[in-house]
Amino acid sequence: MSVPTDVIARLAAAPSLLIACDFDGTLADIVPDPDDARPRPRAIEALARLSAMPGVTIAVISGRALRDLKRRLSEDLNVTLVGSHGAEWQGADAAPADSATGALLRRLEAAARDAASGLPGIGVETKPFGIALHYRRASEPDARVAIARFESALSKITGAHVRHGSKVIEASAVSANKGDSLREVRRRAQAEMVVFIGDDRTDEDAFAALARQDIGIKVGEGPTLARHRVANPAAVAEFLVTLAAARASPSHSR
Repeated sequence: MSVPTDVIARLAAAPSLLIACDFDGTLADIVPDPDDARPRPRAIEALARLSAMPGVTIAVISGRALRDLKRRLSEDLNVTLVGSHGAEWQGADAAPADSATGALLRRLEAAARDAASGLPGIGVETKPFGIALHYRRASEPDARVAIARFESALSKITGAHVRHGSKVIEASAVSANKGDSLREVRRRAQAEMVVFIGDDRTDEDAFAALARQDIGIKVGEGPTLARHRVANPAAVAEFLVTLAAARASPSHSR
């Protein structure tokens, strides 16, 4: 599992390049407690180097709430942060929830807490525009019960936008996905070429949004629309280091 050298050479030579990626399972290793996740220093060092190069834009597009991303990534890193799959954007004030949206959020939270009730290892995360039910730390039987409870409740709630990720079910009061978010980041950056790196089912929307000249990199196993694959976040870090070195070489200087 590695990215071919000719692909790295194409990315290094692109006059205008957007490097976008997920956070968990991509920049950071998957850990039992999501609150313990930290980005790999080698990956962050490479992104910092790349972001200082002419023609390069860096973005992190994650399902995490924007406030959560901000505290996990250095303020000194020149990166566009997109949280909640695109419902939250760095530098944009979150729109206050209207009464209908607020009521929907309360119903979603109640459904998640009911689903988690009495089941060890099931976590409920409240986000500005949605709710996440985490079951990575639960036993398989308890996870099945929580999932069934939550899905049953969600089927009765009109207006909920539901997505399944890695050991998590998210229900949002607004419509947002990583594909639309990637298109918007690309538009703002006016990038001619894009590389997107992600590991989760929710990242498939971003892979689907890539143009023919772009590069998608799937982290880990599983079906994907991405044309390339690396094994884990450590391999992501090495890819970014290699790309930074290639783009900095005299043969690719502009």
